[in-house]
Amino acid sequence: MIEKIISDKFFGGGLIMSPSNGENVRKLDYDVIIKLFEKHGVILFRGFNLKPEEITEITDLYTQHYAHDALRRASRMGQELVRTVDYDSHDALLRAHRITQADMVKKKDEDWKVDYDSYEEMSLHSESSYAPDYPEIIWFFCNEFFTNGRGCTTLCDGIKLWDNLVYETKNFFLLNPIRYKLTIPIAEKKIGNGTKKWLINQQGAGDGLLDLSNGLLNITQIRFAVHPSRLPDKMCFSNHILYRDTDPNILEWGTIDGNKIPQNILDEVKEKSKELTYDLDWKKNDFVMLDNKRFIHGRRTFKKSDKRDIMIVETSSANFAYGSTTRRKINQNKIS
Repeated sequence: MIEKIISDKFFGGGLIMSPSNGENVRKLDYDVIIKLFEKHGVILFRGFNLKPEEITEITDLYTQHYAHDALRRASRMGQELVRTVDYDSHDALLRAHRITQADMVKKKDEDWKVDYDSYEEMSLHSESSYAPDYPEIIWFFCNEFFTNGRGCTTLCDGIKLWDNLVYETKNFFLLNPIRYKLTIPIAEKKIGNGTKKWLINQQGAGDGLLDLSNGLLNITQIRFAVHPSRLPDKMCFSNHILYRDTDPNILEWGTIDGNKIPQNILDEVKEKSKELTYDLDWKKNDFVMLDNKRFIHGRRTFKKSDKRDIMIVETSSANFAYGSTTRRKINQNKIS
């Protein structure tokens, strides 16, 4: 097996794994992969000639429960868990908005800043970090990528980003959790009449109200923007605060007391993240295992005519414990 560092912009460098003797990615040593994943936070499997219909055979090896991705994404390869990363079309985007807000049809296209000829740059974010079901791992597969340098996936290590923020910014986020007011589509059609109180047994999730008439769950989620990493004494700045209110599931967000995050703090986060962002230029059949609670990711702009086909699978909870390979027993080096 050939191992190579991705970028010094990541704490630990990230890891590219390529076969040296025709190794099968599905038969790689389970314990070794977990150890490397928890250390690096991202593994790019490159050159394994993986087929798209084989994706979940690999993700199954490391998954206890899957997250159910937003209805706005199209399913792929006849598999409900495999979704397309980018909206298929402007029509799909509008369908997504109609699902999430009843008054969406009243809005004009320009209100959503949709460019019919190209896909806008997507700001850095941690997938569904605002939602009760916050995936631990996201998997990306490149089915096709020929864009003349456009459309790269952007990656920023939340550990490296946190380490580079100033004291005042760190202090703010350590003391101020973020409150999101959400409307989440749970069905594409009417599932009943009226509303019903709904409890989700997740920390920070409350005030749930199930809208049976529209197939929506309205709920409040409170979550810190920074949290412990899998590595001892390291924190991750991994969240949704740079996403510029473009996610239709988020109705409102701010600090827990209802205030906006100070602009100078947002400016620092944006500037530091820009300095630490790495552009992943995909190759066909690339497969990425990404720690979604450590890394934030996004996308560079690309033209609608470009050949860019990236798929995603979301692991809600892994079948290995958080930090299982990085936390040592105090007495493990003692001689008995």
